[in-house]
Amino acid sequence: MRKLITTVASLGSSAATLYTAASKSAGNGVHASILKALSKSERELERASLKTAREIKKSPSRCPLRAELNGLREITEDSFSFLCASAASDTEAFLECLLQYEYHRWTGLIMPLAASLKPLSGAAPLLIAAQRHKRRVERLLSSGPHPKDLLFRFSSSDPVWVERLLVVGSPAKRVPQRNDVAMYLSPHASDAIERLRERYYAAVITDLDPDDAVDLCKKASKAYPGIEERFLFLHGPGKKGRDAYFRGLRRVRPPSSADLLASEISRILDR
Repeated sequence: MRKLITTVASLGSSAATLYTAASKSAGNGVHASILKALSKSERELERASLKTAREIKKSPSRCPLRAELNGLREITEDSFSFLCASAASDTEAFLECLLQYEYHRWTGLIMPLAASLKPLSGAAPLLIAAQRHKRRVERLLSSGPHPKDLLFRFSSSDPVWVERLLVVGSPAKRVPQRNDVAMYLSPHASDAIERLRERYYAAVITDLDPDDAVDLCKKASKAYPGIEERFLFLHGPGKKGRDAYFRGLRRVRPPSSADLLASEISRILDR
């Protein structure tokens, strides 16, 4: 099992190096930014994989490795070799091959590996990092002329980690549904505070009045310092004193598109 996890780490390291080199060839445009971001994400996946390997080594629990996983690893490695060979292509063609590799790695290695890992303690770092990397790939490649059917299949693939999202007020109908997010509804601030005291949420979305939203955020910050960076506020301008509080925090003024909300929520979840 640990050998397979270190393979995921090795692929992350190799992909990060490849994406960095490709970003330099792409110049200073949008494509270069996409490749730099993916390189950074691959490094995070590499570190998380190695951490999970160390945790599992210390764990007394054991889980048998599914026989087909070794064969799936070889298929994924072949897919990465094809991606490396495409590095000399133009950037659009390279990004298309990149998406194909990410899809094969997710469905052919990450998902089957996760099924074996979930019963084990210490597996969380890899699962969380893999799911975050998948969201980044989706967000970064969603605006390009890449194969939409492949991107859709990649996006709709089963998650390996589900984040908790707290929706406070009445924006539930506007918040896009995701298969890697469990949505919890809270009609008003007092109920939200109770929920936040009971457990941590990866993102909090609220369309409460600015005064109530500030009060909720301040109380949540006492329980979880730094959680204000995981808030997304859906409202227009408030009083001058209150508006100053929102500087540096994420705020979307209505009306806002589902695509914009989805992008903002993904950015919060990927922190």
